[in-house]
Amino acid sequence: MSSRPKVVVDAGMNLGVFSLFVRRFLPSTTCLAFEPAPEVLHMAVRSLREANVPVELHGGAELPKIADDGQVHVFQMALSDRSGTRSFTHFPQSPANSALSEHRPEQRWPEGAVPQSVELQVTCGRLGDVLEGFSDQGVEVFLKVDVEGAEVDLLRGLEPHWAQISAVAMEVTKASLQEVLSLCQQHGLELEHFKQPSAGAQDVEELYMVYGCRDVNA
Repeated sequence: MSSRPKVVVDAGMNLGVFSLFVRRFLPSTTCLAFEPAPEVLHMAVRSLREANVPVELHGGAELPKIADDGQVHVFQMALSDRSGTRSFTHFPQSPANSALSEHRPEQRWPEGAVPQSVELQVTCGRLGDVLEGFSDQGVEVFLKVDVEGAEVDLLRGLEPHWAQISAVAMEVTKASLQEVLSLCQQHGLELEHFKQPSAGAQDVEELYMVYGCRDVNA
């Protein structure tokens, strides 16, 4: 595999900072970005367009055919192991901590300090189904994951396209860590992981960073 993937997946787009980074340093790379919270998604799209980044917005459950066109394709969708509509806990004052409700990160804050939230119904989809619509079925993919506890669900939804994943960078909860490592290793990725340093006295949840790639000489 080459050292530069042709497609980058930004799973957990939030405000679009990573997608903007990709466009700045890999301007010919096509980016597939996923964000289920409507107000956060629209802020991200506006920021990218203000930075003169070409963006195509995809909404709804119907998955489009996607060309390797160097754009940022933004999906109003959460990634999981099955398609459908699911409950999503959105923290308006802390959007980076928003999550599918079954993975609601209550333990992330001290007791009594959980920020105000709203419950949304959002579209979910499988990353494998999205990649199925890509014009080049053999394209190499770099996978960035920041989905607040839904990491295992997302990876289970990759079938049958694991072989296209050339590298990963994932934030992973302690509860998901061992299964994430097992799934990636089963599919040929060589991994390293480390515990994130605490951000302060109020950071009560253990989070890990997982990085991996395939042997380019394999």
